Amino acid sequence: MEQYAQYEKARANLPHRVEARRKYQEEHKEQISEYKKTWTANNKESVDASKRSYYELKREEVIARSKKWAEGNPEKVRRAKTNNLRKRRAARHASRGNFTVEEFEELCESYGNKCLACGDTEAVLQADHVVPLTKGGSDNISNIQPLCGSYNRQKFVNIIDYRLNTNILS
Repeated sequence: MEQYAQYEKARANLPHRVEARRKYQEEHKEQISEYKKTWTANNKESVDASKRSYYELKREEVIARSKKWAEGNPEKVRRAKTNNLRKRRAARHASRGNFTVEEFEELCESYGNKCLACGDTEAVLQADHVVPLTKGGSDNISNIQPLCGSYNRQKFVNIIDYRLNTNILS
Protein backbone atom coordinates (compact mmCIF):
# COMPACT_ATOMS: atom_id res chain seq x y z
CA MET A 1 0.00 0.00 0.00
CA GLU A 2 2.84 2.41 0.90
CA GLN A 3 4.64 1.62 -2.37
CA TYR A 4 1.50 2.40 -4.36
CA ALA A 5 1.12 5.79 -2.63
CA GLN A 6 4.76 6.65 -3.38
CA TYR A 7 4.31 5.57 -7.02
CA GLU A 8 1.18 7.76 -7.41
CA LYS A 9 2.94 10.73 -5.83
CA ALA A 10 5.93 10.37 -8.16
CA ARG A 11 3.62 9.92 -11.14
CA ALA A 12 1.63 13.06 -10.25
CA ASN A 13 4.85 15.11 -10.34
CA LEU A 14 5.83 14.07 -13.86
CA PRO A 15 6.27 17.20 -16.03
CA HIS A 16 3.50 16.35 -18.52
CA ARG A 17 1.01 15.69 -15.68
CA VAL A 18 1.95 18.93 -13.89
CA GLU A 19 1.46 20.83 -17.15
CA ALA A 20 -1.89 19.13 -17.82
CA ARG A 21 -3.08 20.05 -14.30
CA ARG A 22 -1.96 23.67 -14.73
CA LYS A 23 -3.72 23.89 -18.11
CA TYR A 24 -6.95 22.39 -16.72
CA GLN A 25 -6.94 24.80 -13.79
CA GLU A 26 -6.37 27.75 -16.10
CA GLU A 27 -9.22 26.72 -18.43
CA HIS A 28 -11.66 26.00 -15.58
CA LYS A 29 -10.72 28.83 -13.23
CA GLU A 30 -14.29 30.08 -12.68
CA GLN A 31 -15.78 26.63 -12.05
CA ILE A 32 -12.98 25.75 -9.63
CA SER A 33 -13.41 29.08 -7.83
CA GLU A 34 -17.18 28.54 -7.53
CA TYR A 35 -16.67 24.98 -6.27
CA LYS A 36 -14.19 26.19 -3.63
CA LYS A 37 -16.59 28.90 -2.44
CA THR A 38 -19.43 26.38 -2.16
CA TRP A 39 -17.25 23.82 -0.41
CA THR A 40 -15.95 26.43 2.03
CA ALA A 41 -19.50 27.60 2.81
CA ASN A 42 -20.67 24.01 3.37
CA ASN A 43 -17.65 23.08 5.53
CA LYS A 44 -17.31 26.21 7.65
CA GLU A 45 -16.46 24.35 10.87
CA SER A 46 -13.70 22.36 9.17
CA VAL A 47 -12.28 25.48 7.49
CA ASP A 48 -12.34 27.44 10.78
CA ALA A 49 -10.61 24.57 12.62
CA SER A 50 -7.97 24.39 9.89
CA LYS A 51 -7.36 28.16 10.09
CA ARG A 52 -7.08 28.02 13.88
CA SER A 53 -4.65 25.12 13.66
CA TYR A 54 -2.51 26.91 11.07
CA TYR A 55 -2.49 30.08 13.17
CA GLU A 56 -1.45 28.18 16.29
CA LEU A 57 1.40 26.48 14.42
CA LYS A 58 2.66 29.61 12.65
CA ARG A 59 1.44 32.40 14.91
CA GLU A 60 4.67 34.44 14.79
CA GLU A 61 4.87 34.16 10.99
CA VAL A 62 1.25 35.21 10.54
CA ILE A 63 1.64 38.21 12.85
CA ALA A 64 4.88 39.31 11.15
CA ARG A 65 3.31 38.96 7.68
CA SER A 66 0.25 40.95 8.78
CA LYS A 67 2.39 43.74 10.25
CA LYS A 68 4.51 43.92 7.11
CA TRP A 69 1.40 44.13 4.93
CA ALA A 70 -0.13 46.82 7.17
CA GLU A 71 3.07 48.90 6.99
CA GLY A 72 3.00 48.70 3.21
CA ASN A 73 -0.72 49.50 2.94
CA PRO A 74 -1.50 52.24 5.49
CA GLU A 75 -4.36 53.71 3.44
CA LYS A 76 -6.12 50.34 3.14
CA VAL A 77 -5.68 49.76 6.89
CA ARG A 78 -7.12 53.20 7.69
CA ARG A 79 -10.12 52.66 5.39
CA ALA A 80 -10.77 49.17 6.80
CA LYS A 81 -10.68 50.44 10.39
CA THR A 82 -12.99 53.34 9.55
CA ASN A 83 -15.39 51.03 7.72
CA ASN A 84 -15.44 48.49 10.58
CA LEU A 85 -16.11 51.22 13.16
CA ARG A 86 -18.98 52.55 11.03
CA LYS A 87 -20.50 49.08 10.64
CA ARG A 88 -20.32 48.42 14.39
CA ARG A 89 -21.94 51.78 15.10
CA ALA A 90 -24.71 51.10 12.58
CA ALA A 91 -25.31 47.65 14.12
CA ARG A 92 -25.46 49.16 17.61
CA HIS A 93 -28.27 51.47 16.42
CA ALA A 94 -29.99 48.61 14.53
CA SER A 95 -29.80 50.63 11.33
CA ARG A 96 -31.00 49.20 8.06
CA GLY A 97 -28.66 48.78 5.11
CA ASN A 98 -24.97 49.39 4.65
CA PHE A 99 -22.69 50.82 2.00
CA THR A 100 -19.30 49.81 0.72
CA VAL A 101 -16.07 51.79 0.54
CA GLU A 102 -16.35 51.66 -3.25
CA GLU A 103 -19.86 53.17 -3.16
CA PHE A 104 -18.62 56.01 -0.94
CA GLU A 105 -15.66 56.66 -3.24
CA GLU A 106 -18.04 56.82 -6.24
CA LEU A 107 -20.29 59.22 -4.30
CA CYS A 108 -17.32 61.46 -3.50
CA GLU A 109 -16.26 61.45 -7.15
CA SER A 110 -19.79 62.36 -8.28
CA TYR A 111 -19.55 65.49 -6.07
CA GLY A 112 -16.06 66.37 -7.31
CA ASN A 113 -14.22 64.95 -4.25
CA LYS A 114 -15.12 67.98 -2.15
CA CYS A 115 -16.81 68.63 1.16
CA LEU A 116 -20.43 69.53 0.37
CA ALA A 117 -20.56 72.01 3.28
CA CYS A 118 -17.42 74.09 2.65
CA GLY A 119 -16.19 72.97 -0.78
CA ASP A 120 -12.73 71.95 0.49
CA THR A 121 -11.07 69.61 -2.02
CA GLU A 122 -7.95 68.99 0.08
CA ALA A 123 -9.66 67.59 3.18
CA VAL A 124 -10.09 63.89 3.88
CA LEU A 125 -13.78 63.25 3.28
CA GLN A 126 -15.92 61.40 5.79
CA ALA A 127 -19.21 59.63 5.25
CA ASP A 128 -21.85 61.72 7.02
CA HIS A 129 -25.35 60.38 7.61
CA VAL A 130 -27.88 63.02 6.47
CA VAL A 131 -30.38 61.59 8.95
CA PRO A 132 -28.16 60.45 11.85
CA LEU A 133 -28.27 56.82 12.96
CA THR A 134 -29.35 58.01 16.41
CA LYS A 135 -32.47 59.54 14.84
CA GLY A 136 -33.40 56.42 12.87
CA GLY A 137 -31.39 57.09 9.72
CA SER A 138 -30.25 54.19 7.57
CA ASP A 139 -26.70 53.22 6.72
CA ASN A 140 -27.53 53.08 2.99
CA ILE A 141 -25.51 55.14 0.53
CA SER A 142 -28.68 57.13 -0.20
CA ASN A 143 -28.42 58.62 3.32
CA ILE A 144 -24.73 59.54 2.99
CA GLN A 145 -23.03 62.80 2.05
CA PRO A 146 -19.30 63.53 1.89
CA LEU A 147 -18.15 66.09 4.45
CA CYS A 148 -14.77 67.12 5.83
CA GLY A 149 -14.13 66.15 9.44
CA SER A 150 -14.68 69.69 10.70
CA TYR A 151 -18.17 70.04 9.22
CA ASN A 152 -19.09 66.46 10.07
CA ARG A 153 -18.36 67.21 13.75
CA GLN A 154 -20.18 70.58 13.59
CA LYS A 155 -23.29 68.93 12.14
CA PHE A 156 -23.26 66.42 15.03
CA VAL A 157 -26.78 64.89 15.24
CA ASN A 158 -28.64 67.56 13.29
CA ILE A 159 -30.45 66.72 10.08
CA ILE A 160 -28.81 68.92 7.45
CA ASP A 161 -28.79 67.83 3.82
CA TYR A 162 -25.93 69.63 2.07
CA ARG A 163 -26.68 67.65 -1.09
CA LEU A 164 -29.59 70.03 -1.76
CA ASN A 165 -27.10 72.87 -2.35
CA THR A 166 -25.43 71.09 -5.27
CA ASN A 167 -26.47 70.74 -8.89
CA ILE A 168 -25.66 67.01 -8.85
CA LEU A 169 -28.44 64.59 -8.05
CA SER A 170 -27.45 61.57 -5.99
